[in-house]
Order: sequence, then structure tokens, then C-alpha cells
Amino acid sequence: MGTDAKRSPQNSLQTRPGPYPAVPLTTKRCSETNPRPNLPPLSLRPPILQKALSFEHIVWWSGRNPRPGRPRGNMNDGNRCDIVILSPRGRPIHVVEVKRNWDEDNSLLDLRRIRDLLLECGPARDGSLKRGYLTFMIQSSGENAGQSLKNLSHERSEIQEGIYRRFNPNGLQMKFHCGAKRRWPRRYKGEYNLDWFSCPFCVELIAIS
Repeated sequence: MGTDAKRSPQNSLQTRPGPYPAVPLTTKRCSETNPRPNLPPLSLRPPILQKALSFEHIVWWSGRNPRPGRPRGNMNDGNRCDIVILSPRGRPIHVVEVKRNWDEDNSLLDLRRIRDLLLECGPARDGSLKRGYLTFMIQSSGENAGQSLKNLSHERSEIQEGIYRRFNPNGLQMKFHCGAKRRWPRRYKGEYNLDWFSCPFCVELIAIS
């Protein structure tokens, strides 16, 4: 390109920071280009799902007021949430951590991270984050379907007791949800001819405004 070439202001591009991909914006007014698209109001737009979002972005996008003193120990920049639900305005409102199975030590660590995110970015600090979820599968086996279902209920009770015993919600409301129980196909009975059942389980933490 020669030295005489100049960039036209109509062709210059800007990028918009935020949770959305960079959007090119022309310097022309809408009346000079295409008419403004007929978009629904924000209240009617669906939420946005974002995968593997870092804690740093969640804190930043929540708009929360910073707390004095040291940051919480679980708020490291390297930590990420598996799923984050954003409002139509791009603010995080729900965080979801997905585990394959229940492992008490690792699962409780994830639960503490979700708790600290809600305390850091929730309504108490004028942040947008409202709820956090830890979800996983529980499974059990038995000599027959009835015994397997009984063992599944026992496994669920032990998980809830372990959470109550070792986890402090620190003022957050906590709820447990258990999904539909599913019987495994007969081909999984294996050598010992056991009946297997499984169901999804969810721990929900709610920031009280």
C-alpha cells in the first residue's frame, strides 16, 4: 500500500469488549446504513450458555463490588466453571459444575468453590450471580431390582449426610435434587447377575438477597 493511501472513517472498525465475540461497529449511523434489526427486548431474550469460563471472568462480568483484604483462597485465576449461564445482558447468573461420580473430597472442594463464587459475586456484593449447582451420577447394584433401589436410596442419604457433616454453606441456602431412577440394560448384569440402577443427583446453592 502506498504512503498516499488513507483509511476511510466509514471503513474503520471498532470492537466491543464483553462476554460476546468482538462485533465490528462502523462509524456510520444506522440511518445511513441498514435499518436497526427488530430485536426483542432484553426481558424476552433467552439466557446464554457459556462453557469452561474462568473464575476471573465470572468475577469481572458479575459487576460485584470488590471486597477489602485478600481474595478468597478458592478464587484462583486457573479455576474454571464447567457451565455458566449468562443473562441476556451478559451477566453470570448460574454456575454449574459437572462430575462423573461422587468423590467426597474432590466434590466437596468443588462445592466450596461454588460457595465462594456466590459469596463473592452474589447479591450481598451487588453482583449478578444467584445460584450454583454441583451435579453428578449415583449408582448402586443388588441381587434384584428392589435391593438395588434400596441401596441407591442409602447411597443418596450417605452423600447428603457427608455434605451436612463436612460442608459449611456459610449463609447460603442449600437444596438437594434427585432425578429419575434408571435401570441398566440386562447386558450389564455381568458375571454375578446383579441389577444396577442409577440416577442424577444435584446439590443447589442459592444466594439469599
